[in-house]
Amino acid sequence: MTPRGKQTAAVGFSHSACQSHEALFLWSKFPTSANVAIVDVFRNRTFRLEQLMKLFWVGVCIFAGVASAQADDNACADLNGAYEHTVNTGRYQIVSTVTGPGQDSGKLRSWVYFYDRIIYIREPDSLWLSYRRGTLDRISESGRPVFQGCSRLGTETINGTITMVFQADWQRNGARAKGKLWFSKGTGKLVQTERFFTAVGESSDYFGFLGRSLVDRYTYDRGPPPPLEAYNAYVPPTAQPDLGKAK
Repeated sequence: MTPRGKQTAAVGFSHSACQSHEALFLWSKFPTSANVAIVDVFRNRTFRLEQLMKLFWVGVCIFAGVASAQADDNACADLNGAYEHTVNTGRYQIVSTVTGPGQDSGKLRSWVYFYDRIIYIREPDSLWLSYRRGTLDRISESGRPVFQGCSRLGTETINGTITMVFQADWQRNGARAKGKLWFSKGTGKLVQTERFFTAVGESSDYFGFLGRSLVDRYTYDRGPPPPLEAYNAYVPPTAQPDLGKAK
């Protein structure tokens, strides 16, 4: 069994034990004359076996909870680190494609080009739009990590890049999704994500995608951005390079 498997088994045992501790408490309720007492040398108090058993199982349950949370944190540490590293990279691009049931499946949803402190966004049959870019971290607006409940699935090669593959619960910008993610073992950056949306708020950027999926493909250092200088400026799409095609 791997070290992680041993940890999981230990946590599982502790959780099961916590559920059955009431039976052990009943077992400890034998006649008063048979109770075993010990003296607390620090307070000079006498504790019955029943009280000691309760204190013992409280400690076990607390330890199990901490160990379970720590196991989840460890599983998500690499993934949240890759996310934070990616979203604050100086220059990269995301090409988003709709997947799953529906007539839009397989269609391009958007190009998003991150270039230094500016974000450039374009959807099919529309114009380029630019925004100021801020810094993001691994903590979402809810105060919890962007990725939780992570598990590693293995490794996979995508376009010559060896990636680590994870599945995890994702949340950000008023939306939640079940995700599958690939990030490079060499650079520590995301290569591809697939998200199936399970909750979407009306103010979310993903409004209308409840029950649908998006695949995001990441590329880096793709050359100059669209020639926009003004904040929220538009230019005709015909004047822009086709950023959706890989070089």
